[in-house]
Amino acid sequence: MGKQRKVRPGKKNDVANLLTWMMILGPFLGGMEGNAWVFLSTVLLLLALGMKLYRNRNLKFFGGKVLLLGVMMLFCGIGTCFWGISGGEAFFGVLRIGAVLLYGILLMQYDRKDRRKIFLLIPDVGVLMLLISALIYTIPDFRSYVSNGYGRMCGFFRYANAFALFMLLGLVIFTRERLTDSSRKSLNSPSKHKWLRWYGYFYPVILLAGIFWSGSRIVFVLTVLSISVMIMQNKRIRLPFLGILAAGLLASAGFVFFTGNTDTVGRIFTIFANSSTFAGRLLYLSDGAKLLIKHPLGLGYCGFFLIQPYEQTGYYVVKYVHNEWMQMALDYGIIAGICFILFMIFCIKNSRGTERFVAVLITAHIFFDFDLQFLVFVWILFLCVDPKQSKTFILDQKEISGKSIFPWFCVSFSVIIVVYLWVGISELLTSRGAFASAHRMFPWSVITEEL
Repeated sequence: MGKQRKVRPGKKNDVANLLTWMMILGPFLGGMEGNAWVFLSTVLLLLALGMKLYRNRNLKFFGGKVLLLGVMMLFCGIGTCFWGISGGEAFFGVLRIGAVLLYGILLMQYDRKDRRKIFLLIPDVGVLMLLISALIYTIPDFRSYVSNGYGRMCGFFRYANAFALFMLLGLVIFTRERLTDSSRKSLNSPSKHKWLRWYGYFYPVILLAGIFWSGSRIVFVLTVLSISVMIMQNKRIRLPFLGILAAGLLASAGFVFFTGNTDTVGRIFTIFANSSTFAGRLLYLSDGAKLLIKHPLGLGYCGFFLIQPYEQTGYYVVKYVHNEWMQMALDYGIIAGICFILFMIFCIKNSRGTERFVAVLITAHIFFDFDLQFLVFVWILFLCVDPKQSKTFILDQKEISGKSIFPWFCVSFSVIIVVYLWVGISELLTSRGAFASAHRMFPWSVITEEL
């Protein structure tokens, strides 16, 4: 093993700060669902990874098998560029897989303490987002930026169910990490700190309000189950949480009673009364399964969306199939779908405590939605994995045939940075409505050609 290069004081956590800011800003950038933000942020990841290699003279890796799964999915994605519905859109899918792999590799360079600091930011970001979104919602001209046409709160995710899941994850993390035995000294301490103890429930109230406002029925069910589990694990929060949940239900019922509106906070009362959404999801899955049989090697990224008008058995317009397990197989093929299943098993198996709780919630919700198209949730899954639960190996540049890998690293990463910048700017133009300019920059996109 080669010696690690000494790092100047104050510079050690530069890259960790980058990951922290990405977790803070990512949810406000549409949850990183849009290709433009995914590709442009990957440029920063590449620069940060280069900085780590330059300073430490090595790169750490853990979970060799899961890295292999990621590489296999990458090659499956590359294949769809040739046999997918649109080679241009399939290339976007390859770059998205690459972005996920690079984030994972960069995160491997930090210990569990640094990773947990980022993980514990989620409740704060969730509360901040809801408060800002609520303020924007009061301005009629800007209301559509944080809610859908029915008034359901979407936050900056622009999708109510993803926003609700983020609120739930924040609720679970805050409750288990700040209202449990591990932090009893600050929030569950004796009488002289009673005011602080009750002040600590401000976050759960805000986060639960976000879940109710989103009108997400699946997330509401997961919320009730999560609160039930946490109450059983920590009796001290039983009364406050039951009170908060009951108050939320009464407020929602009162809203429905006086307005007759069941499209927003009252939507939870239509879980059994309105089955049209559930029937729609079954239709997407049925059509997706038929397409997967016809195209076992995958349709490529956005392939389901592009072929949808010609293969659908009912009328609908959706970009994703609303089930990540099916979506991964549809986009990149059955082999990639199997790799994805193994990856999710790895995330749960190699996590513990609150992180495992969060990983299980995401795993459950992706049966009903396309959460992992928002890269913020993929980042959270990576943060859940405990490096100590899997084998670690170090790639030292002096150990590669006795030659430095740094020059090769610089050249290859420079090329990759140029590619991500090029396609990222093209997608940024697309998101701004400059379709002609975007198509001139990247003429292989079917979507910009049609627009």
